[in-house]
Amino acid sequence: MYIKKLFNKTEYASKRKNLRSKLTKSEVLLWNRLRGKQLNQKFRRQHGVGPYVIDFYCPDLQLAIEIDGLSHETGDVANNDLVRQSFLESQGITVLRFNTLEVFTELDRVVENIYQTTEQLQAVRREDPHPDLPLSGGG
Repeated sequence: MYIKKLFNKTEYASKRKNLRSKLTKSEVLLWNRLRGKQLNQKFRRQHGVGPYVIDFYCPDLQLAIEIDGLSHETGDVANNDLVRQSFLESQGITVLRFNTLEVFTELDRVVENIYQTTEQLQAVRREDPHPDLPLSGGG
């Protein structure tokens, strides 16, 4: 049986590399607080999931963090964000969204929100360490 690759598809490699080299100011601010396991979790920047590139992703907890600029508030971009979020959630990924203004003016609160979410996701994992495995042994 063939399993379709979901993460970091080769055809989007140059797009991810380009986005990593051109982080927005808000992404740089947040990345400086996420990198190096400062929140006790490894985060990746500009990580591919299916056809999408997520701003920041914690693979251990399946947590995506998106920083939305003003263009994300209206029209097609807002609709595309809803489609993207639905896709990510259908893959079992939790999505946190912040706008650039929040990152610039309330960075500590944003980081605390991310930290609290990682703690909650870890607690769920401790309660059910293998959520995708069947509960019975089967035959």
